[in-house]
Parts: sequence; C-alpha cells; structure tokens
Amino acid sequence: MTFLNKLEPYGPGNMRPKFAIRNVIIVGTPKVIGNGDHLKFKVQQGKAVYGAIGFNMSRHYEQLIKGCPLDLACLVEINEWRGQESIQLNVRDIKLSEKNYD
Repeated sequence: MTFLNKLEPYGPGNMRPKFAIRNVIIVGTPKVIGNGDHLKFKVQQGKAVYGAIGFNMSRHYEQLIKGCPLDLACLVEINEWRGQESIQLNVRDIKLSEKNYD
C-alpha cells in the first residue's frame, strides 16, 4: 500500500491502477449485502487472505459459492471500518480461472 500511495493523486490523467489476481479461492461464505446488489467475501491465494467487495456484482454470487478457483480484476484499497484499517479488494470483474497459475 505504501507504493500505491506514492502514485497518488489519482484522477483523469493518473487513473487508479487495476490488478488481475489469478487463481484465488473463496474463503468462508460470501454475503449479498446492500439492497441485494453487492457482494462481500474473502479470497485466499497461497497463505494470504484478503477481504473483497463487489459493488453491483451480485450476479456473480453463484460463481463464488461453487468453490472453483477464480480470477479477479480489482482495485486494491484501504477499508476503514469502526476504527480498524485493512487491505480490501474492490472487485470490478470475476471469472472462473482457466488454468492453474501456481
């Protein structure tokens, strides 16, 4: 996050970087939140586990609960909730992984 913060300020001439994270596994049970439009879930790759949120992505819920490896397109950001900060993936797209990237 320190490196990403050095790239600021973001705007029209300097868009926030998007990342492709391949071959992640869903940890726990994904939740549909908000008015049924958003997803909140955790992903694991290797030993690292991160929280993820997908706004207007509830259509992908079935993919998340299948237990298959997924590829994500996302922004990496800091989520502050009740005084606690954590790294969160702001998911922009989800698809089934096509192959093993380990």
